[in-house]
Amino acid sequence: MGTGRHALVRQLLVADREEFLPGGLEQRGFQFGAAGFTVIEPDHTIRPGTVRDEGEQVRYMDELLPVFEAEGVDSTFWFSFACDVLPHRADPRTDLDLGSFGIVKTLDGTPSQAYPGMPWEPKKAFHALARHYGKSP
Repeated sequence: MGTGRHALVRQLLVADREEFLPGGLEQRGFQFGAAGFTVIEPDHTIRPGTVRDEGEQVRYMDELLPVFEAEGVDSTFWFSFACDVLPHRADPRTDLDLGSFGIVKTLDGTPSQAYPGMPWEPKKAFHALARHYGKSP
């Protein structure tokens, strides 16, 4: 985390920046970031070689949230909570959640184990965000 990120956040404060987003996957070492949804092929399958990396979202969050705090940003919005049109599926070839920026996986008819009655399961970033804001004043 260098001064470049701090300078960028100071510039964004003028524009009242309120959301940031991660990519939670990689393909052969290339992290997709804001283009994460492009791993979904036109036939609604996942591009071969795509690997779920929920840790990437957490690393991004752990890197940026302290910078926002240090620069006086009161709050931020994580883009996004859920994407119900990109459900998680057990088969990695059709796990459309791989193209989602959500901190939860929407379920495709499977009951939630973590939150019975809810149509989603938390990802690692969900818990990381809760830990972060649980420490905030």
